[in-house]
Amino acid sequence: MRKLIAIANDDYVRNLVHAGAFDDLQDDDTWWVSGRLRWPEALAERGNYLGAVEQGSARRSAYSDVRRLLFASYRFRSRTARIKLNQQSPRRRRRTKLRAVPGIRHWIVARHLREIPANPQLRKQVQDLNPDLIVAPSGGADPLVIDAVRVGRELGVPVLVVIYNWDNLSSKAAFPVKPDYLGVVGRQSVDHAWRIHRIPEERVGLLGGPYIDHYFRHEPGSTVSPFPFRYVLFAGCYLPFDELSALERLEAEIERRNLDLKVVYRPHPNRRDRRTPDFVDESKFEHVVIDPQVREAYLQTSERGDGKSTVPQLPALDYYPALLEHAEFVVCPLSTMIIESAIFERR
Repeated sequence: MRKLIAIANDDYVRNLVHAGAFDDLQDDDTWWVSGRLRWPEALAERGNYLGAVEQGSARRSAYSDVRRLLFASYRFRSRTARIKLNQQSPRRRRRTKLRAVPGIRHWIVARHLREIPANPQLRKQVQDLNPDLIVAPSGGADPLVIDAVRVGRELGVPVLVVIYNWDNLSSKAAFPVKPDYLGVVGRQSVDHAWRIHRIPEERVGLLGGPYIDHYFRHEPGSTVSPFPFRYVLFAGCYLPFDELSALERLEAEIERRNLDLKVVYRPHPNRRDRRTPDFVDESKFEHVVIDPQVREAYLQTSERGDGKSTVPQLPALDYYPALLEHAEFVVCPLSTMIIESAIFERR
Protein backbone atom coordinates (compact mmCIF):
# COMPACT_ATOMS: atom_id res chain seq x y z
CA MET A 1 0.00 0.00 0.00
CA ARG A 2 1.57 3.25 -1.15
CA LYS A 3 1.14 5.98 1.44
CA LEU A 4 1.94 9.68 1.18
CA ILE A 5 2.21 11.48 4.52
CA ALA A 6 1.92 15.27 4.34
CA ILE A 7 3.52 17.08 7.32
CA ALA A 8 2.44 20.71 7.22
CA ASN A 9 4.68 22.22 9.91
CA ASP A 10 7.20 21.58 12.68
CA ASP A 11 4.48 21.06 15.31
CA TYR A 12 3.49 17.79 13.66
CA VAL A 13 7.11 16.67 13.36
CA ARG A 14 7.46 17.01 17.11
CA ASN A 15 4.02 15.87 18.30
CA LEU A 16 3.48 13.05 15.81
CA VAL A 17 6.65 12.01 13.97
CA HIS A 18 8.96 12.22 16.99
CA ALA A 19 6.22 10.80 19.24
CA GLY A 20 6.16 7.62 17.14
CA ALA A 21 2.81 7.99 15.39
CA PHE A 22 4.24 6.70 12.10
CA ASP A 23 6.87 4.26 13.35
CA ASP A 24 4.90 1.26 12.08
CA LEU A 25 4.79 2.80 8.60
CA GLN A 26 8.55 2.93 8.00
CA ASP A 27 8.68 0.90 4.80
CA ASP A 28 9.57 1.47 1.16
CA ASP A 29 5.96 2.27 0.33
CA THR A 30 5.75 5.25 2.70
CA TRP A 31 6.59 8.64 1.22
CA TRP A 32 6.79 12.06 2.85
CA VAL A 33 6.07 15.59 1.75
CA SER A 34 5.98 18.72 3.88
CA GLY A 35 5.30 22.40 4.14
CA ARG A 36 8.21 24.71 4.80
CA LEU A 37 9.98 23.22 7.85
CA ARG A 38 12.68 24.89 9.89
CA TRP A 39 14.22 21.51 10.67
CA PRO A 40 13.37 19.08 7.81
CA GLU A 41 16.03 16.56 8.81
CA ALA A 42 13.52 14.53 10.81
CA LEU A 43 11.73 13.64 7.59
CA ALA A 44 14.74 13.51 5.29
CA GLU A 45 16.44 10.90 7.46
CA ARG A 46 13.45 8.57 7.08
CA GLY A 47 13.96 8.35 3.33
CA ASN A 48 11.44 8.83 0.51
CA TYR A 49 11.18 12.53 1.35
CA LEU A 50 9.85 14.53 -1.60
CA GLY A 51 10.72 17.89 -0.10
CA ALA A 52 8.74 20.99 0.83
CA VAL A 53 5.71 22.26 -1.07
CA GLU A 54 5.69 26.01 -1.57
CA GLN A 55 2.42 27.64 -0.55
CA GLY A 56 2.69 31.32 -1.46
CA SER A 57 1.11 34.27 0.29
CA ALA A 58 -1.96 34.47 -2.00
CA ARG A 59 -2.84 30.85 -1.28
CA ARG A 60 -2.40 31.25 2.47
CA SER A 61 -4.47 34.44 2.45
CA ALA A 62 -7.32 32.86 0.46
CA TYR A 63 -7.45 29.79 2.67
CA SER A 64 -7.35 31.97 5.79
CA ASP A 65 -10.36 33.93 4.55
CA VAL A 66 -12.23 30.72 3.75
CA ARG A 67 -11.50 29.39 7.21
CA ARG A 68 -12.73 32.60 8.89
CA LEU A 69 -16.01 32.49 6.97
CA LEU A 70 -16.63 28.82 7.63
CA PHE A 71 -15.73 29.14 11.29
CA ALA A 72 -18.08 32.11 11.69
CA SER A 73 -20.86 29.99 10.20
CA TYR A 74 -20.19 27.36 12.91
CA ARG A 75 -21.22 29.78 15.66
CA PHE A 76 -24.65 28.12 15.83
CA ARG A 77 -22.99 24.73 16.46
CA SER A 78 -19.89 25.69 18.44
CA ARG A 79 -19.70 27.85 21.56
CA THR A 80 -16.01 28.45 20.87
CA ALA A 81 -16.84 29.82 17.42
CA ARG A 82 -19.31 32.26 19.03
CA ILE A 83 -16.73 33.38 21.56
CA LYS A 84 -14.10 33.99 18.89
CA LEU A 85 -16.56 35.92 16.74
CA ASN A 86 -17.60 38.09 19.69
CA GLN A 87 -13.95 38.95 20.36
CA GLN A 88 -13.85 40.88 17.09
CA SER A 89 -14.57 44.60 17.01
CA PRO A 90 -18.28 45.42 16.45
CA ARG A 91 -17.64 46.67 12.91
CA ARG A 92 -15.58 43.65 11.90
CA ARG A 93 -18.06 41.29 13.56
CA ARG A 94 -20.96 42.72 11.54
CA ARG A 95 -18.94 42.38 8.33
CA THR A 96 -17.96 38.80 9.15
CA LYS A 97 -21.57 37.81 9.91
CA LEU A 98 -22.74 39.33 6.63
CA ARG A 99 -20.07 37.54 4.59
CA ALA A 100 -20.86 34.27 6.42
CA VAL A 101 -24.54 34.31 5.44
CA PRO A 102 -25.43 31.22 3.32
CA GLY A 103 -25.31 32.09 -0.35
CA ILE A 104 -22.84 34.92 0.15
CA ARG A 105 -20.48 32.58 2.00
CA HIS A 106 -20.81 29.85 -0.62
CA TRP A 107 -20.09 32.32 -3.41
CA ILE A 108 -16.99 33.71 -1.69
CA VAL A 109 -15.61 30.25 -0.88
CA ALA A 110 -16.26 29.01 -4.42
CA ARG A 111 -14.55 32.08 -5.85
CA HIS A 112 -11.46 31.53 -3.70
CA LEU A 113 -11.24 27.86 -4.68
CA ARG A 114 -11.71 28.74 -8.35
CA GLU A 115 -9.06 31.46 -8.33
CA ILE A 116 -6.62 29.38 -6.24
CA PRO A 117 -6.56 25.86 -7.72
CA ALA A 118 -5.16 22.97 -5.73
CA ASN A 119 -1.41 23.31 -5.33
CA PRO A 120 0.14 22.28 -8.69
CA GLN A 121 3.41 21.10 -7.10
CA LEU A 122 1.58 18.78 -4.72
CA ARG A 123 -0.78 17.67 -7.49
CA LYS A 124 2.13 16.56 -9.68
CA GLN A 125 3.76 14.72 -6.78
CA VAL A 126 0.54 12.80 -6.12
CA GLN A 127 0.09 12.06 -9.79
CA ASP A 128 3.64 10.72 -10.11
CA LEU A 129 3.51 8.69 -6.91
CA ASN A 130 -0.07 7.44 -7.37
CA PRO A 131 -0.56 6.60 -3.67
CA ASP A 132 -3.38 4.48 -2.29
CA LEU A 133 -3.81 6.85 0.65
CA ILE A 134 -2.80 10.36 1.72
CA VAL A 135 -2.37 10.94 5.47
CA ALA A 136 -2.27 14.55 6.65
CA PRO A 137 -1.98 15.56 10.33
CA SER A 138 -3.66 18.87 11.05
CA GLY A 139 -4.74 21.23 13.76
CA GLY A 140 -7.40 22.42 11.34
CA ALA A 141 -5.75 25.48 9.79
CA ASP A 142 -3.03 24.17 7.45
CA PRO A 143 -2.97 25.24 3.76
CA LEU A 144 -1.00 22.13 2.81
CA VAL A 145 -3.71 19.91 4.29
CA ILE A 146 -6.46 21.76 2.43
CA ASP A 147 -4.48 21.22 -0.75
CA ALA A 148 -3.95 17.54 0.07
CA VAL A 149 -7.71 17.05 0.46
CA ARG A 150 -8.43 18.94 -2.76
CA VAL A 151 -5.81 17.02 -4.73
CA GLY A 152 -7.05 13.72 -3.31
CA ARG A 153 -10.61 14.56 -4.31
CA GLU A 154 -9.56 15.55 -7.84
CA LEU A 155 -7.39 12.46 -8.40
CA GLY A 156 -9.56 9.91 -6.60
CA VAL A 157 -7.09 9.27 -3.75
CA PRO A 158 -8.68 8.90 -0.28
CA VAL A 159 -7.38 11.28 2.37
CA LEU A 160 -7.15 10.65 6.12
CA VAL A 161 -6.79 13.88 8.10
CA VAL A 162 -5.42 13.21 11.58
CA ILE A 163 -6.71 15.85 14.00
CA TYR A 164 -3.87 15.79 16.45
CA ASN A 165 -5.26 17.61 19.49
CA TRP A 166 -8.41 17.38 21.56
CA ASP A 167 -9.82 20.86 20.83
CA ASN A 168 -8.92 21.36 17.17
CA LEU A 169 -12.31 20.47 15.68
CA SER A 170 -14.15 22.83 18.02
CA SER A 171 -11.73 25.76 18.03
CA LYS A 172 -9.66 25.82 14.82
CA ALA A 173 -10.71 23.47 12.03
CA ALA A 174 -12.70 24.36 8.92
CA PHE A 175 -12.80 22.25 5.76
CA PRO A 176 -13.74 23.91 2.45
CA VAL A 177 -13.51 20.39 1.02
CA LYS A 178 -14.27 17.64 3.52
CA PRO A 179 -11.70 14.84 3.92
CA ASP A 180 -12.71 11.24 3.31
CA TYR A 181 -11.75 10.22 6.85
CA LEU A 182 -10.80 11.83 10.16
CA GLY A 183 -8.62 10.39 12.90
CA VAL A 184 -9.25 12.01 16.30
CA VAL A 185 -7.97 11.95 19.87
CA GLY A 186 -11.13 11.04 21.80
CA ARG A 187 -14.85 10.43 21.81
CA GLN A 188 -15.74 14.11 22.21
CA SER A 189 -14.06 14.84 18.88
CA VAL A 190 -16.31 12.29 17.15
CA ASP A 191 -19.26 14.37 18.32
CA HIS A 192 -17.56 17.59 17.17
CA ALA A 193 -16.88 16.07 13.74
CA TRP A 194 -20.59 15.54 13.12
CA ARG A 195 -22.18 18.39 15.11
CA ILE A 196 -19.83 21.11 13.83
CA HIS A 197 -18.42 19.79 10.55
CA ARG A 198 -21.15 17.34 9.44
CA ILE A 199 -18.69 14.48 9.00
CA PRO A 200 -20.53 11.26 9.94
CA GLU A 201 -19.29 8.96 12.69
CA GLU A 202 -18.54 6.06 10.34
CA ARG A 203 -15.83 8.21 8.71
CA VAL A 204 -14.17 9.12 12.01
CA GLY A 205 -11.68 6.86 13.80
CA LEU A 206 -10.48 7.07 17.41
CA LEU A 207 -6.68 7.09 17.24
CA GLY A 208 -5.67 8.76 20.51
CA GLY A 209 -2.91 11.33 20.90
CA PRO A 210 0.62 10.03 20.20
CA TYR A 211 2.29 12.85 22.13
CA ILE A 212 0.18 11.92 25.17
CA ASP A 213 -0.03 8.12 24.81
CA HIS A 214 3.56 7.44 25.81
CA TYR A 215 3.03 9.16 29.17
CA PHE A 216 0.75 6.28 30.16
CA ARG A 217 3.67 3.90 29.67
CA HIS A 218 5.86 5.91 32.03
CA GLU A 219 7.11 4.06 35.11
CA PRO A 220 6.37 6.23 38.18
CA GLY A 221 9.45 7.22 40.14
CA SER A 222 11.87 6.45 37.32
CA THR A 223 13.06 10.04 36.81
CA VAL A 224 15.37 12.41 38.64
CA SER A 225 14.22 15.95 39.41
CA PRO A 226 15.56 18.48 36.89
CA PHE A 227 15.98 21.04 39.71
CA PRO A 228 17.78 20.93 43.06
CA PHE A 229 14.90 22.71 44.82
CA ARG A 230 11.17 22.28 45.47
CA TYR A 231 9.20 23.88 42.69
CA VAL A 232 5.81 24.63 41.25
CA LEU A 233 5.49 24.44 37.48
CA PHE A 234 3.83 27.43 35.82
CA ALA A 235 2.89 26.31 32.29
CA GLY A 236 2.05 29.28 30.08
CA CYS A 237 -0.64 29.27 27.40
CA TYR A 238 -1.06 30.21 23.74
CA LEU A 239 -3.79 32.78 24.35
CA PRO A 240 -2.83 36.36 25.41
CA PHE A 241 -3.00 35.76 29.15
CA ASP A 242 -0.97 38.19 31.29
CA GLU A 243 1.51 35.73 32.77
CA LEU A 244 3.84 38.37 34.20
CA SER A 245 1.22 39.71 36.61
CA ALA A 246 0.36 36.18 37.76
CA LEU A 247 4.02 35.37 38.40
CA GLU A 248 4.52 38.63 40.29
CA ARG A 249 1.63 37.74 42.60
CA LEU A 250 3.02 34.24 43.18
CA GLU A 251 6.46 35.72 43.88
CA ALA A 252 4.97 38.08 46.47
CA GLU A 253 3.01 35.29 48.13
CA ILE A 254 6.05 32.99 48.39
CA GLU A 255 8.02 35.86 49.94
CA ARG A 256 5.24 36.83 52.36
CA ARG A 257 4.81 33.25 53.59
CA ASN A 258 8.56 32.53 53.56
CA LEU A 259 8.00 29.33 51.58
CA ASP A 260 10.80 26.96 50.62
CA LEU A 261 9.58 26.96 47.02
CA LYS A 262 10.32 28.32 43.58
CA VAL A 263 8.18 28.74 40.49
CA VAL A 264 9.52 27.24 37.26
CA TYR A 265 8.02 29.27 34.43
CA ARG A 266 7.58 27.47 31.12
CA PRO A 267 6.14 29.83 28.48
CA HIS A 268 4.13 28.39 25.61
CA PRO A 269 6.41 27.94 22.56
CA ASN A 270 3.99 29.57 20.10
CA ARG A 271 2.37 32.34 22.10
CA ARG A 272 -0.04 34.79 20.51
CA ASP A 273 0.92 38.45 20.74
CA ARG A 274 0.10 39.78 24.18
CA ARG A 275 -2.31 42.68 24.71
CA THR A 276 0.08 44.03 27.34
CA PRO A 277 3.83 43.30 27.59
CA ASP A 278 4.44 40.34 29.89
CA PHE A 279 8.12 39.56 29.37
CA VAL A 280 9.55 37.79 32.42
CA ASP A 281 12.97 39.10 33.43
CA GLU A 282 14.47 36.53 35.80
CA SER A 283 16.81 39.11 37.34
CA LYS A 284 13.81 40.87 38.88
CA PHE A 285 12.58 37.73 40.63
CA GLU A 286 13.86 35.91 43.68
CA HIS A 287 11.59 32.88 43.49
CA VAL A 288 10.81 32.52 39.74
CA VAL A 289 13.09 30.90 37.15
CA ILE A 290 12.50 30.22 33.47
CA ASP A 291 12.70 26.54 32.57
CA PRO A 292 16.24 26.17 31.14
CA GLN A 293 15.00 23.85 28.40
CA VAL A 294 13.06 26.71 26.76
CA ARG A 295 14.92 29.74 28.16
CA GLU A 296 17.07 30.48 25.09
CA ALA A 297 14.16 30.25 22.66
CA TYR A 298 11.99 32.42 24.93
CA LEU A 299 14.64 35.12 25.30
CA GLN A 300 15.41 35.17 21.57
CA THR A 301 11.72 35.36 20.66
CA SER A 302 11.11 38.19 23.12
CA GLU A 303 14.21 40.09 22.01
CA ARG A 304 13.47 39.82 18.29
CA GLY A 305 9.80 40.67 18.71
CA ASP A 306 8.80 38.63 15.64
CA GLY A 307 7.90 35.33 17.31
CA LYS A 308 10.97 33.62 15.85
CA SER A 309 14.16 32.19 17.27
CA THR A 310 17.19 30.38 15.92
CA VAL A 311 16.73 27.44 18.30
CA PRO A 312 13.88 24.92 18.24
CA GLN A 313 10.86 26.19 20.17
CA LEU A 314 9.34 22.74 20.50
CA PRO A 315 11.83 20.82 22.65
CA ALA A 316 11.88 17.06 23.09
CA LEU A 317 8.87 15.48 24.79
CA ASP A 318 11.00 13.07 26.82
CA TYR A 319 11.76 15.91 29.28
CA TYR A 320 8.14 16.24 30.39
CA PRO A 321 7.91 13.17 32.68
CA ALA A 322 10.69 14.39 34.99
CA LEU A 323 9.42 17.98 34.90
CA LEU A 324 5.86 17.00 35.83
CA GLU A 325 6.63 14.12 38.16
CA HIS A 326 8.69 16.25 40.54
CA ALA A 327 6.52 19.39 40.53
CA GLU A 328 4.69 20.07 43.80
CA PHE A 329 1.71 21.16 41.72
CA VAL A 330 1.01 22.96 38.45
CA VAL A 331 -0.31 26.46 37.75
CA CYS A 332 -1.76 26.57 34.26
CA PRO A 333 -3.92 28.93 32.25
CA LEU A 334 -6.00 27.17 29.58
CA SER A 335 -3.60 24.74 27.92
CA THR A 336 -3.26 21.05 27.07
CA MET A 337 -0.64 20.96 29.82
CA ILE A 338 -3.65 20.57 32.14
CA ILE A 339 -4.24 17.12 30.64
CA GLU A 340 -0.58 16.15 30.89
CA SER A 341 -0.50 17.27 34.53
CA ALA A 342 -3.57 15.17 35.30
CA ILE A 343 -1.93 12.11 33.73
CA PHE A 344 0.94 12.55 36.18
CA GLU A 345 -1.55 13.14 39.00
CA ARG A 346 -0.28 16.61 39.77
CA ARG A 347 -2.66 18.96 41.51
